[in-house]
Order: sequence, then C-alpha cells, then structure tokens
Amino acid sequence: MKMNIPERIKGMEPFCTLNPGLPIRMDANESFISPPKELTNKIMTRFAEANLNNYPDPGCEKLCALFADRIGSRPECITAGNGSDELISMVIGRLMSEGGRLLTPAMDFGSYRSYANIHGKKLFDIPRDGEMRYSADDLIRVAKENDVELVIFSNPSSPSGGVMPRNEIEKLIKSLSCLVVVDEAYMDFSSHSVTDLVDSCENLMVLKTFSKAYGLAAIRLGFAIANPKLTHIFRAVRDPYNVNALTQIAGETILEDKQYLLDAAAEIIRTTKLLAKGMHTLAEKTGEIVKVYDTDANFLLVRFKDADRVCKAMAGIGIGLRKLNDGFVRISAASEENVNRFLCGLAAQFGV
Repeated sequence: MKMNIPERIKGMEPFCTLNPGLPIRMDANESFISPPKELTNKIMTRFAEANLNNYPDPGCEKLCALFADRIGSRPECITAGNGSDELISMVIGRLMSEGGRLLTPAMDFGSYRSYANIHGKKLFDIPRDGEMRYSADDLIRVAKENDVELVIFSNPSSPSGGVMPRNEIEKLIKSLSCLVVVDEAYMDFSSHSVTDLVDSCENLMVLKTFSKAYGLAAIRLGFAIANPKLTHIFRAVRDPYNVNALTQIAGETILEDKQYLLDAAAEIIRTTKLLAKGMHTLAEKTGEIVKVYDTDANFLLVRFKDADRVCKAMAGIGIGLRKLNDGFVRISAASEENVNRFLCGLAAQFGV
C-alpha cells in the first residue's frame, strides 16, 4: 500500500524565521519587552519545584481561572492552547465539517489560510479598500452568499493595524448563525474587545495570545473565550495535555502580576507612536513612501515605492522588516533606541 499524501499539502514548505541572524527584529510582531528580572526569577524558581515526572494539569484550571479574572470572564468560558495557532487549527480542523467553508479578509493572518489548506477546507476572502479596510456588511454578505461555517478575522487587523468597532462586530455576530472567531491578538493595544459578548452570543469565540503585549512568545500560550456550552465542546476535541507544565507555571506567574501587562502595553504603544510619527515625517520629506496606515496594534503598515530596496537596505544595518506584496512592509514596534536607529537608517537611504 502506497502513501496517499493529499496533493494540496505536497508543495507546502516548513515554516522558517524570516530574517535569521539579524540583531534587530522588527519583522515578527514580537514584544521587544521581556518580563522583568524579578518575574523571570520567580518563574525559574517555580520551574525548579515542578514535578516533571507527572503530566500537567489537562484543564489548566489555575491558569484559566487567573486569565478569566484578568479579562473579567469566568473559568468555564476559557480554553488554554499551545499558542493561539493551535487554537486556530483546532477551530478549523475540529469544529468545521469535512470540506467546510470559511471566510476571512484578504491579507489577514496567514495561519487562517494555511490551516484551511491543511485541513481540506474551502476558503473565501473579501478584498480590502484603499485604506486596507473592510466592513461588517462585507463579511455578512459574502458569508451568506457562500453559506460559510466560519468567519475568522483579526481585530485589530493584521497586517494593517486597523480596528473594527465593537458595534460593527456585534452586528456581524448577530446577523450570522455560523461561528464567528475574533482573533484579538493585538487588542491589548486597543479598546474594542468583544470578550464580554460571549455569554449573550452563542456563535462567538474570541482568541487571545501571550506572544504580543505579554512578551512571552517563547512559551507558546493562547486562550479561547466562548460561552460555556461551546467551550465544553472545544475542550472535548483538544489534545490531552496540550499546554505543558512549564508554560502553565510561566503563565500563572505573569498573570499574578497585574501591573506588568499595563506597563508593557503602555511602553509598546508609546514607541509605536514614535515610529508612526517618524514615518509620517519621512513621508512628507520624500516621495519614496506611498502611505503610512493608522494603527491600533504594535506594528505599522507602510507602502513604499520600492519595498525590496528598503528591506534590503535595513537588513544591511541589522534590521529585519516584513515585506508583503505590492510594496507593503509591516514594521513591528521596537525600543526607542532601535526605532531611532531604523528611522535614521531609512532617512539616510532616502537622502533626507
């Protein structure tokens, strides 16, 4: 009997780091802030006390209770995952029917498309306008026309940083009977969260991550928030022990410190504004920048006349950027020192 690997995945390439070896990473939307020493020391002390011969708590009970308290929800509404990527894969692979249809905006988080392909689903997308926006009405219309089972999108949006207001999302959820997943990876930098709607909207699920404002991309931790009935179903289809004991310890320790997230998010917002201000100034001085988009996230989307030239020049001074199609470049927030280094390097490249 021969292997029968589906044709749709034979040409897929393994995921790899975009700009390996560059010292300044403004390409991955990671936080440039690590937890302070006192917190990391506390985590390491608890690691040393962990019973590594035992399986971890399969329900992540303490972790989910702490996270529920942090966001004003209830533990029975929370599912923990090995990063929000695992949760996205679970939604698409285990909550949808075989060959089911899903809808997402064009250019949104690439994992939506990747997991749709891996799990054999049919993906529809909607275009964005010149401001990189789309509306709830756009999603509602295309979802109904194509009888989709799932609508999934990031808010604030990747890669633009734009935000869909709460009232628009509420309209979307209540206009559709299919599952609506709002990926709030960047919501710690904005103010339009819809986590409080999960009890009243049975078809809503909200995703959160520790990889952005929390500065813990390395531990791989994410959460899904939904009404208790949907949460029970979601927990039933997840893999046993999907969040390891060390990740649970690190997450619990960070969540017990209520000030850390507030301070980290405030500093990231501050340097993102510095980055945006500098890019707008450069746009006024040179014709090389087509548009700088407003952002509610920890990154900036910029359209250049020659994105290849910009990314190559910045790599030459040790700064990695994320080049997209059609001249778009996504630039992650960094420390004030590195933001200034980037802006000075770009100004020198443009001769201004």
